[in-house]
Amino acid sequence: MNNLFIKFLLLTIFFYCLQTSLSAQNAVLTQPTCSTCNDGSITVNWSGSGVKRVVLNGVIQPDNQLVFTGLGVGLYSLLYQTPKGNSGNWKDEGSESITLSASGIISYCTSNGDTNYNTSITLVNLNTLNNDTSGDIPKSAGYNDFTSQSTDMMLGAVYDLTVNLNTDGNYEVFAIVWIDWNQDGDFDDTGESISLGSVQNVANGPTIGSPFNIAVPTGAILGNTRMRVSAKWNSYPTSCETDFDGEVEDYTINVVANSLPTIISFTPDNACSNSNQVVTITGTNFLGTTSVQFNGVAAASYTINSATQINATLPTSTTSGTITVTAPDGTATSTQPFTVNSLPEAAGNITGTSIVLPGDTKSYVCASIGDATSYEWEITGGGASITNNGTQADIAFASNASPGDRTLTVKGVNACGEGSVSATFTIYVRPSYACQTTIINWDFDSPDLAGADWRGYSTVNGWQSSRNNIEIWRNGFLGFTTVDGGQFCELNSTGVNEMWQNMNTVPGSKMRWEITYRYRSNSSESIRIKIGAVGSLSSIADISNNNGDGWVTHSGFYTVPAGQTTTQFRIATLAPSSSSGNLIDNIQFYSIEPDIEDPTFDCPPDLDGDGFVVSECVDATSLIVNNIGVTNVADNCTPVADLLVEYKITNKPTPTSAETLLVNYGDDPAGAATSSDASAYAFPLGESTVTYKITDASGHETTCSFKIQISAKPKPVGIFYE
Repeated sequence: MNNLFIKFLLLTIFFYCLQTSLSAQNAVLTQPTCSTCNDGSITVNWSGSGVKRVVLNGVIQPDNQLVFTGLGVGLYSLLYQTPKGNSGNWKDEGSESITLSASGIISYCTSNGDTNYNTSITLVNLNTLNNDTSGDIPKSAGYNDFTSQSTDMMLGAVYDLTVNLNTDGNYEVFAIVWIDWNQDGDFDDTGESISLGSVQNVANGPTIGSPFNIAVPTGAILGNTRMRVSAKWNSYPTSCETDFDGEVEDYTINVVANSLPTIISFTPDNACSNSNQVVTITGTNFLGTTSVQFNGVAAASYTINSATQINATLPTSTTSGTITVTAPDGTATSTQPFTVNSLPEAAGNITGTSIVLPGDTKSYVCASIGDATSYEWEITGGGASITNNGTQADIAFASNASPGDRTLTVKGVNACGEGSVSATFTIYVRPSYACQTTIINWDFDSPDLAGADWRGYSTVNGWQSSRNNIEIWRNGFLGFTTVDGGQFCELNSTGVNEMWQNMNTVPGSKMRWEITYRYRSNSSESIRIKIGAVGSLSSIADISNNNGDGWVTHSGFYTVPAGQTTTQFRIATLAPSSSSGNLIDNIQFYSIEPDIEDPTFDCPPDLDGDGFVVSECVDATSLIVNNIGVTNVADNCTPVADLLVEYKITNKPTPTSAETLLVNYGDDPAGAATSSDASAYAFPLGESTVTYKITDASGHETTCSFKIQISAKPKPVGIFYE
């Protein structure tokens, strides 16, 4: 009756909000005495004046005070109406549903154990019912009426039932439970018995079937009913068995209507993280909802549209998982997960060659980016084009790419947006003509392993070793693959090792070094880069990979000191001291500013003494002068054939004349054999100045000038005799 009291209290509050003609209405119930007895009644007292009527299950009963008698178990609908003006029609003032259950005296069969032994029930735990009788030693009775102890069980809900027993020694005792779901006074109907198994040699221990999941049948009769718990030595008892070695306990179960929320569906079933997507959830019993969660994270907000619909905004920090709705009577969990599509994860480091030449095509790779469906590569600085192959980008550097740095980045992309961009990878495009001898065999592709997994060499093309042992591995050996697909080197061969090369350098030039490195076994491995004059090296960098087990490119700068024409590049083991560890590849050491010198050449001498005289037999005003080109042309970087040789010529016909430009740099004067050599040019009378300019690939220039004097001899005068 407690639930009815609460129900009518709520009804009183509800009707208080209606017209005053209904504010004092109340109904008193008399429950049928059994499930098949028609002796229940509903007494309605609708106080106040005026015409009114009550409709019971569709049957009109006009009166202020009614008694509906002869009612059986069931659900009854009461509708309260008053006249609608003088139209002869009626208007609804309120309604309620009332359930009559068999709460009268139902006679159940007698069942009991004896008190000859302490075989007994020590604990019954079901929902809110928790009856511990383990202290009843010696056992005081073979039957205990605990019907004053009850718990509510909701239609369709599932509850755990645990029964503990005292076996009174090393004996096997069985337990069984009956619940009279249809309130017909017996335990004989299908689904009313629950076997909990047995237990042996315990003073207070659960049966092997405990806890047992009891599902309340959806067709169970609402209201109070009987639960019987019985325990017996050596076998299961029957529901009406008496005087056996064991115990019987009776309890009350109150079956109540199901008001648990349920989730039937939701739409959409997926969304991007951080999208603030509104999800429409459809179900039942949502009124009064206190929480909506997506995989355990509270919704950013939610709106209860009705008892069957909620709009909830996806929280920003959740991941894929079920949706839960918590209402006053319980929590509903979706049977299907809601999928949260995340932004791509942050891109990792890029690996590849950091020093290239114009015209090179190089491959650069990054680790797979989580949740990315595509990759976006970007290079700045110009003179390069990208072929995007997902985790690999092939970059073609133009043949005329200008020297200098380029920056390369990558990020993951999916339908939800872009992930965080990688750390910047710097690529240096060096000039086409490098002056110094660079690292020989920088990729360890020589000698060719010819199908072997690895080999040790006392010397390798270009490299020397302190151990006289250099290990070259093939790509893919032991699962280690390289960016360029070629061979690589393990620094630790027979133990701690150092490898080096000596090369010619120009004092004052700025160098850039690079090495691609990964550990073999763990991140405790490390190496040291040393650079300097032979016998006087400086430690430049200590290298280890603490950010993962992939290849990582490391680089830096070095300026060649004054007077240092030979420089050593050395790689040394720091750890471990064993013969295993430190994998290296793609080692480079190039000049960033290799050409710090001007071209050189020998300039012709001045040709002005007595000068050159035009033929006295010819009335000419110019003279071709041969073999006046520059000689011994050289440059420290640019091949002679690629040097730009130009000249210009100025002329003063007389010492007092203004100087005139006859040929400028880059001109191709008519009559000259070549624009880079003034030989065969027809010099006019007077003093001409020839200036040669030679420019190398780095833009360095050298000039020289010399003079040529051209004069005319007067024509002889003829003498005639008569």
